[in-house]
Amino acid sequence: MGFCRGEIDMVSVELQNIVKKYRNVTAVDNVSFKVDHGEFFVLLGPSGCGKTTTLRIIAGLETPDSGRVLFDGRDVTNVPAKNRNIGMVFQSYAVWPHMKVYDNIALPLQIKKLSREEIEKRVKAAAQMVNIAHLLDRYPFQLSGGEKQRVAVARALAFEPNILLMDEPLSNLDALLRVQARAELVKLQKELKITTIYVTHDQTEAMVLADRVAVMNKGRIMQIGTPDEIYNRPVNKFVAHFIGTPPINFFAGTVEEGCINAGFLVIPFKNIPPGLVGKKVTIGIRPNDISISPIEQGIPVKGKLVVAENLGSEFILHVAIGDVVLRVLSKNKPAKEEVTLYVDKTKLHIFSEEETRINILPA
Repeated sequence: MGFCRGEIDMVSVELQNIVKKYRNVTAVDNVSFKVDHGEFFVLLGPSGCGKTTTLRIIAGLETPDSGRVLFDGRDVTNVPAKNRNIGMVFQSYAVWPHMKVYDNIALPLQIKKLSREEIEKRVKAAAQMVNIAHLLDRYPFQLSGGEKQRVAVARALAFEPNILLMDEPLSNLDALLRVQARAELVKLQKELKITTIYVTHDQTEAMVLADRVAVMNKGRIMQIGTPDEIYNRPVNKFVAHFIGTPPINFFAGTVEEGCINAGFLVIPFKNIPPGLVGKKVTIGIRPNDISISPIEQGIPVKGKLVVAENLGSEFILHVAIGDVVLRVLSKNKPAKEEVTLYVDKTKLHIFSEEETRINILPA
């Protein structure tokens, strides 16, 4: 029945109003979402936001105080982890140092009391999938970090799970290996079409891997959407700030008749509700939506170059305009200290005093 033999049993996962408290701390606060069959779903957020607790509740390693966990519509809230048919990959890999790679992958299958022939078939198939078939006779001390990570993935896959849960599995790898491992994970998941829920604090990782992302903060879901949706239409200031590298620029403004006035920048808008006039707002603009060359929708602003961070293929320019310093992503470094920026008015994000998105259109 398992995917090692080409027969995939995909399962949907649904959380309904999940709450989990530890004494006086609410780790997961009324969380609900549904992960579709074969979807790569990422839980993204800062440390302590509740994403790992949410994953452990799906795995059956934690029991919620209230709410339900459903697999394909079946309530598994109180079903033990061993009966949920999930594979799990942890941040630490949990690779046993005294066992060869083969035995590391085989151990859960031995505990399950499968036949020797079945274990061998599954181990070899899983090792082949993640390109470590040539490492089966080695010990963990003979492996690189990336190879240990593959062993952990192979062990989860050999179990032939309906759902794959991954908790920060790439965070112990160096930057180059992490990029390579991301690409391998995407390819593998698309080939296997296994329902995958992945926890990370790394927004680049989330954007690269996910079909959809759930951004979490303080135990709550802030926004669920495709990487494109959460980047281009963040529902609040937190999501706007958490997604994007370099981070979004924020500056204050006041709503006036027909425009928002930020002092150094006046932006005309055509559908401002009368109730907003006089209100304070926060304006956001991403560094890649500001140019040092004229653009069609650009509003010119004069500033002074303070710092130019050289990233090799591009620069992060820090440009001071009065008390505000804007980050600008640019292929070129200006020749002079005095610089004119062009702010793309179609890419502005406006947030209320309550830090939620205001949907108004530039004139």
